[in-house]
Amino acid sequence: KVSIVFHDVGKVFYQKELKDIRTHLSFKGHEFLSTFVFKKFYEQNKKLWHSNEIFGVDVVEPIKFAILFHHHAMDVRRREDALKELDTGNIIRGISLFNLLFENLQTYLDQEDRLALKNALFKIKNVLNDFGVSKDNFKREAEEDIRSVWRNVWSNKNNKVLSLILLNVLIVADNMSAQTKRTFSKSVFHQSVEEFYHTYLL
Repeated sequence: KVSIVFHDVGKVFYQKELKDIRTHLSFKGHEFLSTFVFKKFYEQNKKLWHSNEIFGVDVVEPIKFAILFHHHAMDVRRREDALKELDTGNIIRGISLFNLLFENLQTYLDQEDRLALKNALFKIKNVLNDFGVSKDNFKREAEEDIRSVWRNVWSNKNNKVLSLILLNVLIVADNMSAQTKRTFSKSVFHQSVEEFYHTYLL
């Protein structure tokens, strides 16, 4: 649930005050900013700190893996490079939307998670306001996140299996949600996603 809730939150930093957003609004690389927000959420969430004791597995790295790579087919490194093109003005505008972001996400979270999210957004706002917005810092964070999941997921058999399952679930949820907003016919890929959903997730 947490991976689904957080996988697109990074898009808040790409919002522009456009009269017609259909002209162009790129979210390329939003998964790295979504991971950034999730990490701050994790730091405030004792339930995730002790997930190994509660759930029998450390869920943090698999969740981070799923968020980071839910667009892996679109070339992760190229999407990471897109962080260099971030409009710092958009980052500031994104901060101004935090209250709205919280209102939209709290519906899907329990009380403990809601408090953790509220504290996380407060921390992010303070960090960005106090130290300024640096695209280089976001790029370094993204590189470290990729190294982290490589160490803790790809080199650990149990974590790798769990992470790939979680990634599949997230990709299915993301694509089925996106399809509901489209007016054109279903692609072969989406038909495969639906088949996976009906076979393994129902």
